[in-house]
Amino acid sequence: MNEDLKDLVAHYNVKNYGKPRSIQETTARYHQKCEQYKNLRKMDNPNHEQVSMLYAEAKALGWVIGKDEKAIIQDLNF
Repeated sequence: MNEDLKDLVAHYNVKNYGKPRSIQETTARYHQKCEQYKNLRKMDNPNHEQVSMLYAEAKALGWVIGKDEKAIIQDLNF
């Protein structure tokens, strides 16, 4: 194994990852990302990358809290 690969494997074997977020924290982050997405979309010339990243993060958080695709899209667009 070369040194770069060893370093990469060592990084992922670290046991001190943060504890998983609670459902309340995840739900709060989901609503926060939805609001940020809506506010960014209201701008005259929104940054496409930023909009795409917020959209993807909100969808992922929505899936984590058990929302279906249609509900997530409704939350983001209304």
